[in-house]
Amino acid sequence: TQAVALWPATSSVGIWQFGFQLAPPNNWQSLVPIATLDAAQQTLIAQATAKLHAQSTGTGLYATILGAYHQVQASYVASIPNEILVFTDGIDQDDPGSISLTQLQAGLAAADPTKRVQLSIFGFGGSVPSTALTNALTPVGGQVDELTSPDQAIGAFVHAVSGGLSGYPG
Repeated sequence: TQAVALWPATSSVGIWQFGFQLAPPNNWQSLVPIATLDAAQQTLIAQATAKLHAQSTGTGLYATILGAYHQVQASYVASIPNEILVFTDGIDQDDPGSISLTQLQAGLAAADPTKRVQLSIFGFGGSVPSTALTNALTPVGGQVDELTSPDQAIGAFVHAVSGGLSGYPG
């Protein structure tokens, strides 16, 4: 909610939650569809985030990252930064048929390079394989931030947003 307050009202924001088979066959579920960040959308986001809670599922992390990337590219708007922020506390704990880090990297490499989407992963608690995940995000210039406390989230968010505004790194 604090991060949403930092975006201008002209932004478009949505909220997904993810976990193994939350909305079969997908490992993610849209709680608030992407829409302009007007007062009504801010209310919907505040309500959705207030209801978020840990669930007893695997994370479905890699499939969710790729699904989100495809979703944002499908609704891409060239005149604004297009960004995905993923907050996670774990590794991919999906079924045996889930995609691997190699498949995530290949899926991102196959994405349309003319539709730039900044991809940032925020990992809490030290369980995220940050080096391997960073390597998988390389085709799209994504980043992984390891956070050890909730207080670091806003700083990491500002870092991610500034990356989205500046274009591809390097």
